[in-house]
Amino acid sequence: MEEIQMYYNTPLHMACDRGHLPIVHLLLSHGCRVNPQNTKKLTPLHIASERGHSKIVELLLDYHINSRFFKYVALENEIDMNIIDDKGQTALIKSIIHGNLEITRLLIENDSDVNKADSDYKTALHYALFEGKDDIAIFLVLYGADINATCKTGEKPIEFANTKLRKALMEIYNEISGRNDEEEKSNQHKQSQGLKN
Repeated sequence: MEEIQMYYNTPLHMACDRGHLPIVHLLLSHGCRVNPQNTKKLTPLHIASERGHSKIVELLLDYHINSRFFKYVALENEIDMNIIDDKGQTALIKSIIHGNLEITRLLIENDSDVNKADSDYKTALHYALFEGKDDIAIFLVLYGADINATCKTGEKPIEFANTKLRKALMEIYNEISGRNDEEEKSNQHKQSQGLKN
């Protein structure tokens, strides 16, 4: 408990760290701030993601979705999933380092930025492949992770993949990139047709 207090954690930080779902719910229902950062710049979402408390992550994200419907909750109290800690890491990167696909899925499906890099320019995909989390890596690429993002040392995430996985990731990435290129060309064509009429 002393270690937690020395980082100036809020009660929400501590409840997320300990996995106390009822206390998190109580604090949220009484309008506590959801994005406070401690001295390590960790938010409650960082901590819950790092600790693997998927039900708490889900509750924080549900609060984010539902907060705009409650009169007494200010809009500035909506959760920000892309806040970085003192290492430049988001809650998504924390969940990947600890190999939690369920939390990774929850964060991505709620608009966490899959290509946000840390202070070493490593993305979530760098971490997934370096940690050998192949299922998470595939999931990230399906949601638009850039296999060619370069970190400070010049390494691309794809370089951490074994040959078989590298081939699969390249196929997925190329298919998604091709689909996005076709959509962009179609939109440009529609816009040019609209200008001519």
